Amino acid sequence: MLAGIWKFVRGAPVERGLFLSAWGQLGRAWWDLRRRPIKDLLAGLAPSNGKQRAPTVSARQLQTANDIGRALRAAAARTPWPSSCLVQVLAAQRMLSARGTGGILYIGADTMDEHGTAGFAAHAWLMCGNSFVTGEVGNERYTVVSDFRWEG
Repeated sequence: MLAGIWKFVRGAPVERGLFLSAWGQLGRAWWDLRRRPIKDLLAGLAPSNGKQRAPTVSARQLQTANDIGRALRAAAARTPWPSSCLVQVLAAQRMLSARGTGGILYIGADTMDEHGTAGFAAHAWLMCGNSFVTGEVGNERYTVVSDFRWEG
């Protein structure tokens, strides 16, 4: 634990700032999900129904998206609240949008739970260009139910 704190303290100011921003956005997304319906949280995004491609992004925007994804994964591992895939996706979308970068948010479902028994499982992931920002692990097992696109 002390090694992780020391690494954070010695990190570049930009990385520290992005980590703190990610941690705050994760908290905001978690709180919003507890208080508001998901349809309200996604109201500003355009449903693409699988017919639209991800917005084109520059190399700089893609690097920003990768940095945000890294910061979100690090922050999500250190929150006192559950930072589920949906919480991470909502936080990532807000962070990317604030930086003028577009993407697509996916929500998928499966009829098997994580143990392979009959049940229901859901997953959310976010892509910027052709790169995953959050939710890459295990996304291939889910059938896309909804996807939402936004421009930067």
